[in-house]
Amino acid sequence: ESFIWTTPGVALVPDSANSFAGRITKFTVSPALPAGISLDSVKGIISGTPTATVTARDYHVLVTGPFGIDSTQIIYLAVFDNNIPQALLKKGKARFSGVCSGCHGQLGLGAPPDVHPGRGATPPLAHSDFLMANRHRPIRIQMMGLPNAIDSFAPIIVAGDTYDSHMPSVGGNDSDIASVLTFVRAMFNGATDYISVSEVAHVRDSVAALDCDRDGQHGHRATPTGQTPVVRLNGAIGAETPLFAAGALHRHLDPT
Repeated sequence: ESFIWTTPGVALVPDSANSFAGRITKFTVSPALPAGISLDSVKGIISGTPTATVTARDYHVLVTGPFGIDSTQIIYLAVFDNNIPQALLKKGKARFSGVCSGCHGQLGLGAPPDVHPGRGATPPLAHSDFLMANRHRPIRIQMMGLPNAIDSFAPIIVAGDTYDSHMPSVGGNDSDIASVLTFVRAMFNGATDYISVSEVAHVRDSVAALDCDRDGQHGHRATPTGQTPVVRLNGAIGAETPLFAAGALHRHLDPT
């Protein structure tokens, strides 16, 4: 299991770090697990009862096998208080594994840009400044895909790397979207709050209104001329700054 979470005072269900433990000679973990949780160095079992909340982060389990050959398995572990509904996390984990992991990877690490930035690459969801800078933008991306959700043909920059801004809408109802974004934000990015179903419904209403506006008033979208525009985060939460050629359409989406 790559994702482990519980709440303070609630014992973890014992979890094996490797299904081939019988052939392993030693397990070690870095950094140290939270207080009250331990890794059995022989059996590779993670167990215990945490004493305090711990922000989700990745832990590297070093597995030493026959002939001293080492391999590393990454797990994400968190001790949440009760402000994140457990049912939302469980549903989000299932949706992430079934819908998102095929492109973004089972651990949300994506596929880094190759020598042609953005071509064939998938941005990471883990440790993602782009994802965490705006609560509503990822909701729109789930509903509309890219580039529609940011109304720009510009590449996006995630953790300093540039990616082509093309992604299909993955659909899903409000509960699906709320759960998967809650899971990704909490487990991969250390968020301690959650995306509610009502919040997703609010964004869906604003997206519907934007579609009506596009159809009724702006039946086109500007394309850059003479330069490659880039969407950069300017440090303000919710800020999106499209850099277009002079005279192109500038549209400001709901920044909340």
